[in-house]
Amino acid sequence: MKEQKIARGKATAVALEVCERLVKENLVQDTFIGGSLKRGQEFVADVDIGIIPAGVYEGGHAWWAETMKDIHFMLHTPKGMPSDFKSVCGKEILRLWFREVQVDIWAAKKYYWGPMCMFIAGSAKLNAIQRKRAKQQGILLSNKGIFLLDGTDLGKFPTELEVYEYLNWKWIPWHKRNLV
Repeated sequence: MKEQKIARGKATAVALEVCERLVKENLVQDTFIGGSLKRGQEFVADVDIGIIPAGVYEGGHAWWAETMKDIHFMLHTPKGMPSDFKSVCGKEILRLWFREVQVDIWAAKKYYWGPMCMFIAGSAKLNAIQRKRAKQQGILLSNKGIFLLDGTDLGKFPTELEVYEYLNWKWIPWHKRNLV
């Protein structure tokens, strides 16, 4: 499918409506609008939303499938536009179309909220640079947490700032994360 560019105003309206409906349906504890919108771009290709699901989140297709059933308004997708659980670059997302805008919903447990928000707020290039830099420090950094190279979980990071502080990095404002 050809990548479309959506004006910031329309994308913001879609993001806010999706977040509002997720909260109204009690499907989430919290939401975070990330991606190009968070970085202040005037035109975006899609909308990225991070969520802390209500209830127990173990990840995987079964959880997303059940969530899809609960999010009735999102099931009415225009013909020819996919809506389904996807694994994008090894990451679990719910990709759907709402008001003709591609929306990617990323889920994280509350204590991994910081790494996930950091991930969806950064550009792909910045994320690659940060993962490489973390690896040089002996750490695996992903949207699912912070780990030693052997996979040992380094703990809970409920805020993005805690991730930066742990790694001893200077926090980067969202509007400066637009590396292309």
